[in-house]
Amino acid sequence: MWYGNLILSLLLVISCGSRHKKETPKKPYADPSKIEELQEKFTLYKNLIKEHQDEYGFISSDCDALLWSSLVSIAGVEVRIEAAKDENGRWYRTPKKDCFSSGRSKSTISRDMLLGIYWHAYYGRKSELSKNLIDYAVENRLQMGEGDQSRIFLTPNMLGLLADINSKLGYNKYFILRGIPKDFYPNLIDFEAHLQVLYILLAGKVTGSISDAAKMRLIEHAARQESNILFQFAVRLYTDGQYEKLIDSLLDDRFFPSDRLPSTNERCDTWLWQRDFGKDWEPCEGNKEHHGGDFIFLSYLILEEFK
Repeated sequence: MWYGNLILSLLLVISCGSRHKKETPKKPYADPSKIEELQEKFTLYKNLIKEHQDEYGFISSDCDALLWSSLVSIAGVEVRIEAAKDENGRWYRTPKKDCFSSGRSKSTISRDMLLGIYWHAYYGRKSELSKNLIDYAVENRLQMGEGDQSRIFLTPNMLGLLADINSKLGYNKYFILRGIPKDFYPNLIDFEAHLQVLYILLAGKVTGSISDAAKMRLIEHAARQESNILFQFAVRLYTDGQYEKLIDSLLDDRFFPSDRLPSTNERCDTWLWQRDFGKDWEPCEGNKEHHGGDFIFLSYLILEEFK
């Protein structure tokens, strides 16, 4: 009964949705020698990150572990992502499943963690994982965990993308959900901007194109954060395919040393792309080595365009 009401409501939303011009990826260009250099550095970082992996392959123990580990998994880093899921199909931020109960986080799961699972499922062709996730969402009225109510429910955007992924992987039970219009709010900053770009990139990969509204958000983020190479890649993907300057930035030792993983001696934040340029991009105390997952993820996306 509840699912029927959901479908009826969504049909009304879909019928009111406007059609958007579609943007497709542009043909990529970069000097072949630069691509080769990036491939070598990418391979080095993939080998070095193993020192940061736990018994499940997760690359961190913080409460964003599921997101970071899912993102690097698309690049061939071996991670047992389902270690963060319980026997009832509920997902958690880490394999220990203690972030909420220990007070380290305000919720057991959040949409950013779930977005990481989407990336992992789509790139890894994990059809059973994706199927179980959407079944769980519908059966639990889109409530994916416990804690802060603003974090644990799937939004229409998230539900629609999950339906798209399932359809691509051969599960069409909820095909009607693919028609949910996707909204892209302007003026997001910091980690929210990062998540919006991740969402648009994955949606574009799954469906083969993005709307003009989504493209406008990519242009906005790239103009606002010129140092953020992920944002620059996203906009280049749908404008001119010119990646040479982006590759030069990744080859630069300032944030990503060429012979070792980065540390707090280079920049404070573990995953640069989630922060607006500022103090998080500057060195800080502790002499802590980072896992380099941000480099691995973005380098893979760029290298993939040339295959």
